[in-house]
Amino acid sequence: MAGTVKPRFGIIAISLLLACEQPRSVWSGDVTLTTQPTTLTLQESIRAPGPTHDLCFVPAVEGVRADWDSLVLPAGRGTRVEAVLITPAGQRDTLRHPPSPMIHRDSTGRVTDTVWARPTRPSAWMIAGLPCVWAHADTARGRRYVAIELRADRPLSIRGLHWWSGQRIAMP
Repeated sequence: MAGTVKPRFGIIAISLLLACEQPRSVWSGDVTLTTQPTTLTLQESIRAPGPTHDLCFVPAVEGVRADWDSLVLPAGRGTRVEAVLITPAGQRDTLRHPPSPMIHRDSTGRVTDTVWARPTRPSAWMIAGLPCVWAHADTARGRRYVAIELRADRPLSIRGLHWWSGQRIAMP
């Protein structure tokens, strides 16, 4: 019956869309991120169609999780990670949220002022069981990157990086 085919097709289509939103491996090795910049050359270049960019870490130890704007280490201490994407020409794009308008209203709801907030650090969340940092960065849309420079304000040992960029239609 035609009615029973549609739901299956819908489930398959949704499954395929969500599968496309999973980060893919772009670097593997062993490195400990510190406050000193560490530049990692990617296995192959990555594209950033955006507007959302996810950089996920394969931790060297279990128990690392994401919490709002930092990665939380097994001991319970957070570490903020800064990621700079590097193009073949050496152009550098910091992974962060762009400036956003902060609209001030009076008690009647009338707009009294609009102030542009500074760019902010990336947010952090868990994707497919990996701690990730993410941001909306229209400035990087369409660019190709060959390396990523990373630093963390507390030591973070990783074994790999995963990347995803595109228009998010659902949470993975």
